[in-house]
Amino acid sequence: DLKNELPALLDMSTPVSADAQEAISPITDAAGRDWIALRTQLHQEGLPGLEIRAAFPIALMQQKLSTTTSRLWGVLAVAVLVSLAITYVVVGRIVQPLETLTLAAQAMATGDFPGEVPVQSRNEIGTLTRAFNSMGQQLTNRIQDLQEQRQQSTESHHRLEAVLSAMVEG
Repeated sequence: DLKNELPALLDMSTPVSADAQEAISPITDAAGRDWIALRTQLHQEGLPGLEIRAAFPIALMQQKLSTTTSRLWGVLAVAVLVSLAITYVVVGRIVQPLETLTLAAQAMATGDFPGEVPVQSRNEIGTLTRAFNSMGQQLTNRIQDLQEQRQQSTESHHRLEAVLSAMVEG
C-alpha cells in the first residue's frame, strides 16, 4: 500500500527554486494521511544535478515524538528522585554532626560535660568539632583547677581557724 503511494507522494509538483537547495512540504495522500515531504538538490561541478526526495508520515513522527516525550518525562522524574536522594544524604551528613554538637553544647550549658564529640569529617564542621572539643577540654581543666584552688582555700581556712582557736584558748 505504502510502496504504491510513495511515488505519488514524492512527486512534488512545485519545483525547487533556482536559489533554494531544498523544499519541505506537507502533503496528504489519497487515503487522507498527512505526510511531510522533503526534497533536496545536490550539485557538484561537472556532474548532472542529483535530487533526493523523502516522505515521512506525520502520524508516525507524532507517535515517535509522544514516545520520546514520555521517556523524557520518565528520565526527568528519575533524575528528580535521584537528586532528592542525593540531597537527603548530603544534608544528613551536614546536619547530623551539627545536631551532635548542639546536644553536646546544651549538655555543657547545664553542667554535664559529655566528653569529646567524635570528629567525622575534615571540612569546616570537623574543624568546628575539634575547636568545640578543645574548648570543652580547656573548660574541664579550668573547672578542675578552680575546684583544687577552692579545696586548698578551704583547707587553709580550716588551719587558720584552728590556729586562731588555739590562740584564743591559750
